[in-house]
Parts: sequence; C-alpha cells; structure tokens
Amino acid sequence: MTFGVDFWIATAVAVGAIAVSAWLWSRVRSLAAAQRTSAAEVDRLQSFIAVSSDWTWEQDDQFRFTYVSDTVVDILGLSAAFCLGKTRREVAPESLDNLAFVVHEQQQALHAPIRNLRMRFKLPNDQIRYVEIDGDPVFDAGGRFMGYRGVGRDVTFLVEAEREASETQRRFLSAIEARSEGISFWDRDDRLRLYNSAYITLATGAESTLREGVYFQDYLQASVNSGVIPDAVGREEQWIADRLEMRKRAPSSHEMMRGERWLKVSELRTSDGWLLQTVLDISEAKERESAMRRAVAEAEIANRAKMEFLAVMSHELRTPLNAIIGFSDVIRNRVLGDAMDTYMRYAEHINESGTHLLALINDLLDVSRIEAGRLELEETAFSVSELMGECARMLRVRADDKDVDLTTDAGEPSLGLHADRRAVKQIIVNLVSNAIKFTTAGGKVHLRATLDEVGQVRIVVSDTGIGIPADRHEVVFRPFEQLENAHSRRHDGTGLGLYITRNLIEAHRGAIALDSVVGDGTTVTVTFPAERTLELRAEPSVAAGRSPVSD
Repeated sequence: MTFGVDFWIATAVAVGAIAVSAWLWSRVRSLAAAQRTSAAEVDRLQSFIAVSSDWTWEQDDQFRFTYVSDTVVDILGLSAAFCLGKTRREVAPESLDNLAFVVHEQQQALHAPIRNLRMRFKLPNDQIRYVEIDGDPVFDAGGRFMGYRGVGRDVTFLVEAEREASETQRRFLSAIEARSEGISFWDRDDRLRLYNSAYITLATGAESTLREGVYFQDYLQASVNSGVIPDAVGREEQWIADRLEMRKRAPSSHEMMRGERWLKVSELRTSDGWLLQTVLDISEAKERESAMRRAVAEAEIANRAKMEFLAVMSHELRTPLNAIIGFSDVIRNRVLGDAMDTYMRYAEHINESGTHLLALINDLLDVSRIEAGRLELEETAFSVSELMGECARMLRVRADDKDVDLTTDAGEPSLGLHADRRAVKQIIVNLVSNAIKFTTAGGKVHLRATLDEVGQVRIVVSDTGIGIPADRHEVVFRPFEQLENAHSRRHDGTGLGLYITRNLIEAHRGAIALDSVVGDGTTVTVTFPAERTLELRAEPSVAAGRSPVSD
C-alpha cells in the first residue's frame, strides 16, 4: 500500500519536473528568439543610420557627449572618440557665435527641446558644412534629468539652395525696383504682397494706403476718394464696380487719367491665381500723340490756307496784269487816236498796276527770306515822328478814297529808334493799310507813338472797323491766312501782311498785341525793347546818341 502511494507521488513529481523543464526550455527559446530579433532590429537601425546623412548622439546631465554614432566621421571629419566627454562648444567652438552658444546653453539648462540648431563647420580641406541638430531631454522613471538624446543632419545642400533662392529673390526684387514702370503682385484674396517704388509714385492720391496686405478694393476706394481719377468723379461706386469687374477678366489692359498723368494699366493672372499689375506712365506718348494730331490739323489748315492763297494770288496777279496788258494795247495801237489825256490816265493805271505787282512780289520775297531764316536788319537811328509822317502821307489818298478819317499823333520830335527803318516803315504801312481796308466809310483810323514807363517805344494803330472774332486773333498772323474766306471776301490782299509784320517785329526782339471786338474795331500795339529807344537832338533825322530815355 505504501509502495503504491510513493509510486504515484514519485510519478507526479517526475511529470511536474518534466513540465517545468519543458516550460523553461520553451521560455529560453522564446527569449533567445526575442534577443535575436532585437539584435536584428538594432542592426537594421544601425544600418539605416550608417547609410543616412544623419548621426545620433547622447549627452549626460552635464551636456557632455556619452555617445556619437560613427556617421559623424563622414560628415564632419570628427571621430566619435574625439567627441566623447566634451560639450558641444568644446567640440566645435567656431560653429556658432558666442551669443548663439549662450542662447543654446540657456535652453539646455532649462531642459528644453533642441530644434533646428544650425551650425557651421569648417572641414580640414577648407570645405564648409552646415548641420542641424535636434534633441530631446531624457528623464528617468523618477523624473530626474539624465541628459539629451538626439540626431544631427547635414543640411549643406539645403543652406546653399536657400542662399541661392535668397540671392535669386534679391536679384528679382532689385530688377523690379529698377523698373521705371510701377509693378505690383496681388494674392488670390486680392491683397497686395509686393510692389516697387515706381508703383507708389504713380499711385497719386493713395500713396499712404499702399502697404503689404491692403485689399485692392480699399486701394481703389482711397484713389476715388482723393479725387485724382477724373473718370470716377460723380460716379464713384459705379466706377469701382466696373474696375473690379474688369480685373476679373485679366489679362487686360486699359488707359486712364490719374492726377496729371496718363497711365497704361496692364493686368495678368498667374498660374497660381496671383495677379501681376504693371502701370506705365504714358503722359509723354499721349502728348506726342496730341501734338501729332495738332500738327496734322495745322498742316491741313496750312494746306487749305495755301490753296486759298493760290486762289487769291491768281486774282491779285491777273487783275493788274490784265489792266497792264489792256491799257498798254490801247496805247500801243492808238485805239483812241491822239487822245493824249486819256493815254496819260491809262499810263497811270499801268503804273499803279505795276506798283501793285511789285508789292506782291516783295511780299513773296519777304516771306521766302523769313521761311529760310535769312531776314537781315539794316539798323540805323531815325525819328519816329518823321517816319510816321511819311507813312501817313503815303496812305492819305487811300484813306480819303474810302472816306476814312486818318489821324496821327507822333509824340515828341526827339523820340527816336535804333532799328531797320525800312522794316519799321513796312510794319506801320501794313498795319495802317489793314485798318483802312477793314474800316467802313465814315470810320476812323488813328496812328500814334508813345513812350511807356520802362522806356519802350510803342506804336499803336486803332480803328473803328469791322473787328476780328476772338478765335481768329492768332490765325490772322499765320501766312496765307485772311480774315475772310477766299471765295466770299470783299477786300483785296494776299494774307501775308500781318505774318510779315510779326516777323519783322520779332526780328527786332519786339512784341505785337492785338485787341479787337467784332463791330467795335481793332487796336494793334507794337512794342520795341527799351534798348532801341533813342533821344534825338538837333536835326530830327540825326541821332544824338544811343542812350535809353527814362522818365
């Protein structure tokens, strides 16, 4: 009985031992497998670290390296053994400036994470390498600070790319700033992101509004409120709405007035939704365009004037020539027998016609000299009153024939001029002849000379004639221009007299002024510079000296 019990006890113990042994053997095998897996994982991790551009590191609670992976040799040329036991400043004292090291060490003293600490290393071969360090503080289970654990990476390529991008951006901004046209970039929300100085200059009235981030609509509103956009006056809100609608249709281009400038505004939408706007000052081009239009209009006017002149000249030339030919034929063929008195009268008509032709030819020669810039003055000293008397006597018959009262006031006999006497005579004759021509019977023409307060001689011709419309005051001084149309005119003339007169006056550095009212008459004032004024003594025609007369 005892034997049986012992047997079963022994059997149970043996079975238990076998089971425990089996479990222990299984556990040992599992641990061995796990160890092999862990070693494999470590090997994999080390392999990844070895082939990557990163290295790993650890520091103790005094910030001295306790571990640095071998990868650091390939990147920085430093051995892991060289780094052990040293702080980061001791390993690479020139990789950061002193201030940056102080800031970094203060962060470590606070056990703060290290993020993107960029350092500069100079390799033995003088190459420069840039690295970035990241690390996290390590604490034990009780919360005690144990040090740091982190990684480092080679960012040389990234730094060089950033530097190149920065240089490219700098060149881009410099190029934009150097442009004479205004340039601006607006983001997808229509907010200003970039602009040059020229853009500010051309933003008259809204310069203070321009800043990064301002909305385009706010910029438009400021521009309209300042009143610098003539097209928006009285319709401000509608103008802004139309402008914003136009902007949606970019690419587009339009011209507008802003302040005193004409601007050409062009807008282009980029592929990423931004908008490039360029503003070009085209004021000079607009002025040239306007000047060209004026030149064309003036050329057309001049052409019409010349055509009218030809029509006038054909009449002015044919009339005296027909008279000369007709009267000379009568005299030559003795058509009237021995009627000498009649022949003498015809001879006078021939003389008058020839004189008229000579005057026409002289006018044309004067115009040709003026146009060629060959107008020369033969200056002498002469009496103004004496010259005016000659002109009045010459024109008296013409005035009497028209029943026009011609009067003169020559001023002081001692008043003289140093000028071209023939030219001044022509000026007076032209002005008085015109006054008589356009004054109706019973009217008056007055010729006078005065000395103004600054010692300038003024010759004034006034009449009570038909007058000149205000819009024709400047026109009558142009060559081939006449007060009346060539086909409806009632008075003789080629339209050259006032043109020649003005040029003769300007050749003396003088001035001519015209004041006229239709129906009331005309007053023309010729002013000679004070340096031409003389005080004559003794004989009226002899100058005592070229001293200006003063009050």
